[in-house]
Amino acid sequence: MKLVKAVQRRWSVVRTLLALVVPAGVLVAVFTYLPHDLLRKGERLGFSAAEIGAYSGLFDRRATEEPLVKPEIIGLEPTFDSDQCLLQHTDAKWHPKRFVAEGCGDSVEVRRLRSVEGGWVLKFPKDALCRGQRQWVLIPATVGSIRAKYIEQLATELGIVCPEVSFVKLTACGEDLGVFLKEERIDAGFMERHQLTDGALFTQGLATDRPDHFLPAFEDDTLAAREVRAALQRYGAGDAVDSKAAASVLFLQMVEERHDLLTDEGVYAYRWTTAAIQPLYRAERSAGDAVPVQRALLGAVLGQEGTVKEWDRIRSALIAKEVTWAERWAAMDKAWLPVLRGASSTPAAQAEADRIKYRLLERIRSGDPATVLGPVKEVEVPPVFLADADKAMAPSGTGRMEFIERMRADFDATLEGDTLVFERGAYAIKQDLIVPTGLAVRLNEGARLFLSPGVSLLVNGPLQVRGTRMRPVSIRAAEKDKPFGTVAVNGDGTFACSLHGLQISGGSEARINGLYHSAMLSIHHADVVMDQCIISGSQAEDAFNLKNGHATIRDCVFEDGHADLVDLDFVKGEVSGCTFRNGRDDSNGDGLDVSGSQVLVRDCRFIKLLDKGISVGEASQVLVLGSTFEGNRLGMAVKDLSVAHVSGNLFKENATVFGVYRKKAIHGGAVLMLYTNAFVDNAKERDIDALSRIEQKDAPDAKVWAQFGVNE
Repeated sequence: MKLVKAVQRRWSVVRTLLALVVPAGVLVAVFTYLPHDLLRKGERLGFSAAEIGAYSGLFDRRATEEPLVKPEIIGLEPTFDSDQCLLQHTDAKWHPKRFVAEGCGDSVEVRRLRSVEGGWVLKFPKDALCRGQRQWVLIPATVGSIRAKYIEQLATELGIVCPEVSFVKLTACGEDLGVFLKEERIDAGFMERHQLTDGALFTQGLATDRPDHFLPAFEDDTLAAREVRAALQRYGAGDAVDSKAAASVLFLQMVEERHDLLTDEGVYAYRWTTAAIQPLYRAERSAGDAVPVQRALLGAVLGQEGTVKEWDRIRSALIAKEVTWAERWAAMDKAWLPVLRGASSTPAAQAEADRIKYRLLERIRSGDPATVLGPVKEVEVPPVFLADADKAMAPSGTGRMEFIERMRADFDATLEGDTLVFERGAYAIKQDLIVPTGLAVRLNEGARLFLSPGVSLLVNGPLQVRGTRMRPVSIRAAEKDKPFGTVAVNGDGTFACSLHGLQISGGSEARINGLYHSAMLSIHHADVVMDQCIISGSQAEDAFNLKNGHATIRDCVFEDGHADLVDLDFVKGEVSGCTFRNGRDDSNGDGLDVSGSQVLVRDCRFIKLLDKGISVGEASQVLVLGSTFEGNRLGMAVKDLSVAHVSGNLFKENATVFGVYRKKAIHGGAVLMLYTNAFVDNAKERDIDALSRIEQKDAPDAKVWAQFGVNE
């Protein structure tokens, strides 16, 4: 009897063990040997995706796949001056750190990312970018972060401008902090790399509960701010926004089921060349709520008939190429899921990635952007915000007539039509003089302006200087060795400035109403005719700077600047018969610096410049004829996709005549076309890198002459 009971007890134990082992064995077999696509069909039997993922983690016994790619390892360590560890910083301030990564400098500033727990923002020095990039955003990554790569691929298909994303491993404080999603922050360098050099960046929010975000916020260009605000008020935003770009961005937001680019502050670029607002795309920082959106920017095109048709076109185009980008998604899975899966099993990670893809595909095929993105609401900007914005951009004085009356009373200026005239005489300007839009300023021969330290003159219309060699117009610092700010023009691309017989010295640079003027004489978005001028003694980054305009500069002298003498950005024109020279020991600037420009340089002299006679950069094209380069550190630099044609010049006693190279990693090399020139007693003729080339020919061909408007 006892034996029977003992057998029964043992059999009970065996049955219990079998009840546990057999199902476990079955589950191990199922999750180890069944293909992933069959496992995913378990959702049809009532199992949740989370349950399938959990079972996969417990019972999958497949061999762990080695990652096809190894994420870059970057380190953030205390500086030599501070032993404070990265994780000890609990505020959102910038802190210097030692940066450890192959091919980059060893210093960086770091702060916590305000919108994501555990996220960081890295900012590299301006003169030591990391792979051509200034700022990175690092966000802790999970398997779900693979969606950012899927979206990046879709954005590429749609032609949407967005940062590249990748994954890195971060170490700090002696710890491996894990895998992070790395995204370049959208800034001026990002715009340049995406050929958006005509774009002014701004942010604007659309959520009805954040009226302080309703107005466009620019870091620099207040002229662009004025243009954007005027466009939004004039057109109601519908015609101000690039409708095709907006439709693509809205469609992609619908596919992602996100609202933060509508409810938080989105990033936009005002394109000067098209006068349109282009929305940009970036990774999600926070989960935006589906609240009513005000009818501005992206909200303005929601529900428009043309936008709906554009969405249909986008959907059809994506579906037609579904096989292509689906294959790319699969390649991304294979590359990155082994890196992102952490403690999860491969099937669990793949199952989660497949759920993400399935949801995205479902939205692409049948999602309705107008429904997903929510309602649009008419909202008025509260007067307090409008008043503050208007005050920030308004000229001094309460209005045009008040300003004119003040000029009459203070300076005995006269008004001829819409032109404020300063006759011969001395004028002491002791506070910033900001001329309202719609008024031109004319300085007649013999007018002498003395600007107090730090004081600037800003003209929001045409500036006319009517001096002569015998009776110049002069602008000087009122106090010796105490520079004034800047003499500047804010144009709108519709007018020209004529500067004849101007002598200006003793100025610096200034930020006026938020717009940075880097030169003692600074002109933005206007054409310029300049002759018989003397520009000297600048304490600014540039003595003369022209941005976005046509230039005709003849018989002028530019001398003794603290840095560059003439800086032409996005300019087409001619510089002829001019002298560029420097006698200051503390100067380290160029004579003529051109960026993104096409310029003819003829019969000029570049003498004893401690940096470069001419610097040609950022895809510029120049033709240099009959000029003299003497005693410069570097006669000419040709860099970053630029092409320079050089013929009939004299190069004498320069340390190096030509430097031909790539400076910025985002660009390629440069091309120097050399024709017949004279070389006398130069220490070295050329420096050239592997990405650039120098070609020798007898003479420019007809195409070159025609390009620069030169008669052979």
